[in-house]
Amino acid sequence: MKKVIIMFCCLLLLTSCGTQRELNELALILSLGVDVYEDTGYQVTMQIADPSEIITITGATSGTSSIPIVNYTGVGPTFVEALENAARQVSRTAFYTHIALIVVGQDLAERGIFPLLDTLERETEIRENVPIVIAKKESAFHILNSLTMINKLPAYSIKGKLKMNEEGFGTTMTVTIKDFLVKKDSEATFPIISGVISPHYTEKTSTKENLEQAAPKSSLVSGLAVFDQGGKLLYWMKDEHKRSVLFLENRIKQAFVMLPCDEENQTAIKIMYAKTKKETSVEKGKAKLSISIKAEGEIDGLGCPNKEMTKKQIITGYEKELEKKIEEEVEAALKEAQEQETDIYGFNDVLYRSKPDQWKRVKDSWPELFSEAEVRVEAEAEIKRTGNITNSN
Repeated sequence: MKKVIIMFCCLLLLTSCGTQRELNELALILSLGVDVYEDTGYQVTMQIADPSEIITITGATSGTSSIPIVNYTGVGPTFVEALENAARQVSRTAFYTHIALIVVGQDLAERGIFPLLDTLERETEIRENVPIVIAKKESAFHILNSLTMINKLPAYSIKGKLKMNEEGFGTTMTVTIKDFLVKKDSEATFPIISGVISPHYTEKTSTKENLEQAAPKSSLVSGLAVFDQGGKLLYWMKDEHKRSVLFLENRIKQAFVMLPCDEENQTAIKIMYAKTKKETSVEKGKAKLSISIKAEGEIDGLGCPNKEMTKKQIITGYEKELEKKIEEEVEAALKEAQEQETDIYGFNDVLYRSKPDQWKRVKDSWPELFSEAEVRVEAEAEIKRTGNITNSN
């Protein structure tokens, strides 16, 4: 949000000299949503900021409404034509440099998104570090048409939720255009993109009426989508495996794990650090996958108030339970990937980098080798802090 305000302030300094453009000549594009149109075509939703309402949000002046964005939709046989048809409805020149998000509808994800991303990468005004999300079981139009509170720009709201859920809970991944295309160029790699939903979407979700209630309907980040090497959506990962993806990708910054402290209650462990090392080998026609994880955490919420956290054996017991929990989650996530014959965790890349000659011999049969590979997961956990250790009873 601050970036948008700063950008507008900078644009105010532009003059009409040379190739520079006046602020009132530009339409700031916040996001693009792309869906399927008539099986082979494209529908593009262009989300544009209303400059007067951006200023209203800062409290500098009063605006005419409480909706700071406008969505324009265009259709066409190609993405470029659909984008042009959306832009033709705007009285200002489209300004793409500050696009914050690309939303892809599930129908298009299933058809394939490499043509779209290739076009976006070649567009000089669109940065390659723009995040991409998949509209899970719905259209990109619905996602961008869902108004939000607090951060009133839907594109920036979704981008913020992606970051918050990844850094605070370890349940999503921010994937950019560049990230996806790099995966495409890697041998036998399956890219992953986070999903977003708009639960209970109705026509009211896109109106001022939705914002005039204590619990407005809004978009939520949800799920991880797995793509094949052709850029087509294969499947959505099981929700319980999302955290394991971040463990195996070394992207855990913070996560919460619930452990039983008696038959009825649970204790919350906040993981503050995690480091994963992966190894791959092929011996006698059999692949072996080895994962070692080191994690550090603290007691965030003690479910059993009578536990005396000063006792070393109690802490050791939680550490063992945490290790077991991490190992079980990672093993289950790997099993799902093996059943799908999708090496989404990059064990093939580990083999390619550590034993290139060996990889050259087995790369054509890697899907089968991966699906039948022997898996070994070892976790080492340490609880650094226990919080309030005073027994008040």
